[in-house]
Amino acid sequence: MTEVVRENFKELLPVILGQISDASFVSFDAEFTTLGEFSLFDSLEQRYVKLRGQASSSVINQFGLSIFTQDPANPECYQVSCYNIYLFQRSFGPLNKPFLCEPQSLEFLTTHKFDFNKFIYQGIGYTNRAQESMLRSYLAKNGARCGSFEREIYGDELKDVCSKVSQWISAQEKGQELDIQCGNIPADLAAIYICFQFPNVWAFKSDDHEAQVRVKIVSSDERKELDKKQMETNLDEQRGFSQVIEAIIKAKKPIVGHNCLLDLVRIYQQFIDDLPSTLERFRVKVRILFPEIYDTKLVALNIKKDQPNEFPVALTGTRLDELYLALNGQKAGYQVPHSPNIVMDKETGQIYGDGYKKFHDAGFDAYVTGYVWLKLAHIASTIHYLSRDTIRTLKFKEHQAGVAPYKNHIKINHSSIFRLDLDKPVKGATTGPAKVTISSKFGLAINPDQFINKLTSYGLVEVQPLTRTQVIVATMGQRTCNAIIQDFANSEEYNVAPNNLRPEKMNKVTPILFGFVIGMILVPLCVVSRVMWR
Repeated sequence: MTEVVRENFKELLPVILGQISDASFVSFDAEFTTLGEFSLFDSLEQRYVKLRGQASSSVINQFGLSIFTQDPANPECYQVSCYNIYLFQRSFGPLNKPFLCEPQSLEFLTTHKFDFNKFIYQGIGYTNRAQESMLRSYLAKNGARCGSFEREIYGDELKDVCSKVSQWISAQEKGQELDIQCGNIPADLAAIYICFQFPNVWAFKSDDHEAQVRVKIVSSDERKELDKKQMETNLDEQRGFSQVIEAIIKAKKPIVGHNCLLDLVRIYQQFIDDLPSTLERFRVKVRILFPEIYDTKLVALNIKKDQPNEFPVALTGTRLDELYLALNGQKAGYQVPHSPNIVMDKETGQIYGDGYKKFHDAGFDAYVTGYVWLKLAHIASTIHYLSRDTIRTLKFKEHQAGVAPYKNHIKINHSSIFRLDLDKPVKGATTGPAKVTISSKFGLAINPDQFINKLTSYGLVEVQPLTRTQVIVATMGQRTCNAIIQDFANSEEYNVAPNNLRPEKMNKVTPILFGFVIGMILVPLCVVSRVMWR
C-alpha cells in the first residue's frame, strides 16, 4: 500500500490518474468523522434526508483506493495498486467549513489505530464543484496570491520585509531581482504578502534557501499572466483529491464498494457537488456519473442465496472480514478452478502480505473489497455462466457478465427495504418498513422501552408509541412481522395486527378513529336522554 499525504500527492497524482485510465475496475472505502444513527421506521426518502444531513455536516477523513488491472498476457492474473489517502480541507479564502465529529466515531478510529496527526497535518485538500466555483469568484475578485496573512503572529516582521522591498523598488528597473531573508516568517506567507502589497512585483519562494523569498519587478501584463497561472495553481492545490474522483468519473470504470450507500452519498457531497434535495435526483445523478457500481455485500447475499448446496465455497457471513477469510484461498472450502490470481504491487505486498489483516483501515478495506468482488464474480460466473466442470480462465468482461444481475444494486443497511436500484426510478420512497401494531386488551398503558424486551427473539426490531395503549413495531422484514403476529395471536394481554401505514399517518388516523367511536357512543346517549326528558 502507498500512503498518500500532502508531501507526496503531487508526485503520485499522475501515476494514480494513469492507473485509473488503464484499470479494469477500482474499489474504494472511506472512514468518517461521524457514523450517524438510523431507524427501522425510516422510509427510503427519510433515510436519504438523514444521510444528506450527515454528509453535509461531517467529512471523510481517510479514503482507500485500489486499482485492479487484468494482465493481457495472463488473464488469470490481476495487478492491484493500493492507496491509503488522508484528507483534510485547509482554510483558504471562503473555504473554512466546520465539520462535526462524534465521540463514538473517533473512539472507533482510535481503536483501529487511525493517525489523527496525519489527518490534520498531512491531509490532502479537496473541493466539490460548488466550492470550486465559489473559490474561482473569490480569487478573481481578490487576487491569486491573497490568503490568510496571520498578521497577529508576524505583523512586525512582515512590515520590515515590505519596507525593504519598498526601498529597493524605487531604484530598480523591470527584470531586477532581490533575495530577502524571511527570518521566522514562512517563505510562502512572505511571498503572498509582498505580492498583495506591491502590484508591480512578483515574489516566490527561493529554490536555493528554505527561508528566502525572491522578488522580481514585472510589467503589468506579466503580473496579470502570473496571477492567472497562480490562480490555477491555487485551484489545483485546493481541488487536491477531487481530481482523482473526477478521473474515475471520466474513465467510466466499474467501481466497487462494500455496503456503500453511505460512502456514495458522502463522496458526492465532498468531492462532486452539493447533494440533490431528493433521493430520486440523487439516483439519477449518480447513475450518470458512475454507470456501473457494485456493492459486495449485496452481491454476496445474492450468491449465498443462489449457490447450490454442493458448491465448495462456504459463505457463512457477508461482513467484509468474513467474506475475505472465506475467499482468500487459505481456507480449504474455496476451491473454484481458475479463480483470479491477485498480485499486489511491491509496496502493497510489503504492507498487505500474508497474515496482515488491518480492517477499518481505508486502504486495506478498499483492497479487500476489490479482492472479494473479483472472487465473487468468478463464483457467480461458475453458477450462472458456465459450470464447475466447464469453468475456465475468464476475461474481465466475462466476470462482469457473471455479476451483471447485481449491477447498480446498493444494499440499504439497518432497514427492511433491502436495496436501492440505481437503474430504476425510486417508487414508494415514502413507504415505510414492515410493521405490526400491538395494543393492550384491557386499556393498560404499554411502555415501549419495556415491551421491546418481549421481542428480543425476533432479531433487530424497534418500538414506537402510537397511543397510550398501542405501540407500533418495525422489523427487518415481513417474515418477522408474520412471526410476531402468529406468536401474539393467542395472547391474553395484547391484540396484534399488521400495519402498513407510516407512524405519522397513524398518529393522524388514530384521533379520527377515536373521535368516530366516541361519536357512535355519545349520539345514541343524547337521543335517549332527549326522549326521557320529554
